[in-house]
Amino acid sequence: MSGNLASMLRLLLWCSLGLPGLPASVAQDVVVSGEPNVDLDGLSDEERRKMILAISRMEILERLMQEIFFLETEKTGAGARLFGLLKFKLASVSGKVLEACPDDYRQTFQACMEAGRDFVRQFEGVEMEEPQFHREYSRYQGKCRAIMQPVKSKYRLEEALADPIIFLRREIDPFRKDKAKLLERFKVLKRQVEQETFTFPEITEQEREKFGMRMILY
Repeated sequence: MSGNLASMLRLLLWCSLGLPGLPASVAQDVVVSGEPNVDLDGLSDEERRKMILAISRMEILERLMQEIFFLETEKTGAGARLFGLLKFKLASVSGKVLEACPDDYRQTFQACMEAGRDFVRQFEGVEMEEPQFHREYSRYQGKCRAIMQPVKSKYRLEEALADPIIFLRREIDPFRKDKAKLLERFKVLKRQVEQETFTFPEITEQEREKFGMRMILY
């Protein structure tokens, strides 16, 4: 795959992570079992901070896995890359990191994972032209956005993840032109997130101005 096409794929995936959810009817066939819905207003600042930190780690881990996959895989064809990425994510999700998240987030995340497994079961080994595959993949992504949007809105994840993503951009900036070093840096960050030794530091206004406008990491 050419560098330009790979960049376009990654840009589309990064944008899809932050798009508003589709109508709930898109995901009506995915049922999340009832658990107490956490009232954030009734929690202390420390309790809220721990919840947001746990979810942020899970969300950042997803992005790190995506970047590691694109740096490691040499598959050609956008459809093959996206299908491979989905299988890689399903096989690589850290149960420990997810377990630390609030019940409602964890359940919706697991429902989205099940939608991904359904997609893999349905299309594994099926030959499709690229346009047809992308239509089906877009439907799957839309279902996941619809599943996840309520908890993403509830926990204000777009706002909560702004500085952590800027931190990632800052961290990998020195390695953007060295694929091997960039891959190793992503893997180090992934291990830190999985081992829960990773804490997001404060970001300066200068860093927000420098790294905040990029659509993707590198």
